[in-house]
Amino acid sequence: MSGSSVLLDSVILIDHINALEPATQYLHETGEQAHISVITRAEVLSGAKPPKVPDIRALLHRLPLILINRDVADAAVVQGALRFSSSPASAGLILLA
Repeated sequence: MSGSSVLLDSVILIDHINALEPATQYLHETGEQAHISVITRAEVLSGAKPPKVPDIRALLHRLPLILINRDVADAAVVQGALRFSSSPASAGLILLA
């Protein structure tokens, strides 16, 4: 992956939490580039089952937050479209908050 930040949506994190290997692999590939928005954080926590909440909070705490504004949202759309065209297999993993 390039040096830019990758904005993850709740779906990739939920898939990872549910042990779906493609999501987990994608998170490993993005490494320190992976970021979330407060919206993603809220979505993931709102659907969490009580026994998993501490582990999910720990996961979310490790991911830096990106403050979302119009420019960030527009850039995320372009980033997702570019990755979709170059790698259809991972298109479901390039998600927008």
